Amino acid sequence: MKKNFKFIYMRKIFLISILVILCTVSFAQFFDMRSSWSIIETNLFDDSYGVVRTYNIEGDTIINDLTYGKLFCDNVYYCSLRESGGRVFAKFQEIETDLLVYDFNWSPNDTLFHQVSYDLDSLYVQAILGESIDSVLLMDGRYYKCLKNFLGEITIISGIGDTHGFFYSTFELPTNGSKFSMIRFSIGGVLVYCNSEYDNCGEGDVNEITTNDLAFNVFPNPANQVVTIEFYHDCFKKIEVYDTKGIVVYSRFMYNGMNHIDLDELSKGEYIIVVSNSDNKLSAKLIVK
Repeated sequence: MKKNFKFIYMRKIFLISILVILCTVSFAQFFDMRSSWSIIETNLFDDSYGVVRTYNIEGDTIINDLTYGKLFCDNVYYCSLRESGGRVFAKFQEIETDLLVYDFNWSPNDTLFHQVSYDLDSLYVQAILGESIDSVLLMDGRYYKCLKNFLGEITIISGIGDTHGFFYSTFELPTNGSKFSMIRFSIGGVLVYCNSEYDNCGEGDVNEITTNDLAFNVFPNPANQVVTIEFYHDCFKKIEVYDTKGIVVYSRFMYNGMNHIDLDELSKGEYIIVVSNSDNKLSAKLIVK
């Protein structure tokens, strides 16, 4: 009788342990509500321009019975964020519904979708994952899943977002030459990510990335009929447009000045424009709507 009781007791303990593990996995967070980050805005037309904005999540709020973290930009309320099952949603005061900003449930061969502020009724492809998912060792000593483009550049880090900025793909990109980069990301006060292209992780003086003879601007972006690519230096350049699978869907040579690309043959979604010469390559995201 004692042996049977001990067996039943140990079996219960085992089942409870399995249940705890499954619950922990099921409800594990991909995005930490103790996060803070800084974004730098520079401008191709003005080498001296550089503005850093800092985002912090401070406190909670309840909207429609859902709990959100309140996000502040430079100490001014910006929006509210929540995570559900690995997906991060943003609630802006001027938009009635939540916007899906990221889906951090990454498995090989998955297609990741997100929403944009200018087309609330559609889901846009954010990335198409390959047969394997890369990882990167960050400053807290942990490995994070990451996505890279065909140039080997890290574009999105799980739990951190786009390396251009957390909301880089959420809103229409300006056409005035503005460029954005995430320069640091912290979780619970611990520095996790630091952009190596800026000294001191953006603390103090801003050191702008030096532009080269490939500097260019893309507008309008998003675009639906024609997109214009403007170059600022005399240099013979090759332009290629890649889809999210890394397939070239457009290619030609162009000179400085204004160049136009007809988008009639491109379906709605995200693309990467790559400009290159014999020495360098630069890339920019293009959204076709």
